[in-house]
Amino acid sequence: MIESAQEAALGRLLAVRPLMEEGPYGGPTDGLCAAIENLMVVLGSEDIADLVADAVVAGRTSLDDADIYLGVAAWSGTENGASMQRTLESWLRDGEDVVRVHLALHSECYPFRDANEMVSVLSDLAQRLPQFRERYAELIASRSR
Repeated sequence: MIESAQEAALGRLLAVRPLMEEGPYGGPTDGLCAAIENLMVVLGSEDIADLVADAVVAGRTSLDDADIYLGVAAWSGTENGASMQRTLESWLRDGEDVVRVHLALHSECYPFRDANEMVSVLSDLAQRLPQFRERYAELIASRSR
């Protein structure tokens, strides 16, 4: 029962086309925010990252849309994305899943509170997943400012 409720809530979110629907100030529509908030309620957590990443892997949504979903989710809950941030950072530490690494690197949440950990993790990832080298360099450079 819970899984079907989560699937229905995820389906409602994925039905919203965030790149085509914009609110009056260039932000997300109320429909997108409502769908994300509904998914959080049904899930019982503000961390929707794994569900969204799995939807990308399954071909149910694009990376671009997933980036938007996670960005809006980071600001839609009561914790400003804290639980989702932990998930995204764990994806970077693991560095095994290209979709998850992409989503973590393009998140609204800045990775890692500790600058040394960020440099260490991103430098390691640069060796294993070189396709994101430019993004690693951007994040490291922006941290040192």
